[in-house]
Amino acid sequence: DNMRPSHVASGEMNFEKLCVGLMQERPEMFDQEQAVRENWIQQLVDLVTLCLFLSASYALHYEATSTGAVKEQARQRMQNFRLCVARIQSEAVRWCLTIQSRYFAGCSTPDIGEILHRLLFMAPIDAYFSSGEGPTDYDYTVFNLLQSDIPVLEVTIHDVIRLTNVHPSLPRNFALHIV
Repeated sequence: DNMRPSHVASGEMNFEKLCVGLMQERPEMFDQEQAVRENWIQQLVDLVTLCLFLSASYALHYEATSTGAVKEQARQRMQNFRLCVARIQSEAVRWCLTIQSRYFAGCSTPDIGEILHRLLFMAPIDAYFSSGEGPTDYDYTVFNLLQSDIPVLEVTIHDVIRLTNVHPSLPRNFALHIV
């Protein structure tokens, strides 16, 4: 019900609850073959980043179309949006640290660096679009917002540092790239 276009367009959609809910541990995934788990993780990362794109799109639209006294509300809403995305990204890093790594215990893990780059919007924009048409100008605007205007929470940096100790494929200075 929350995914109805009217909820997204009106700002009633709680993307934070949705994304955090998606990143909960799924015990049934432990019993799946490695290929299924890898596909599931990639699809989950795609879904979380899509949710962040949708929420950013709404925030930008609301700010751009607000005038007069509503403009201050729009600025506050944009600030709340930035903090919401920062919290979702922090949860995503924590998910990579605590849950995702357990799905791949004993087998080769997918490139955690690539997953983190996508969740933190450090990957090139083409990594988020699979259709042949590619990103539009508006997609670039939304992407730039997600890539450059979102604060990085201290807990996110701590978890990334912990991830570099758990995943040897991550360079030791990976956390420096995030800040």
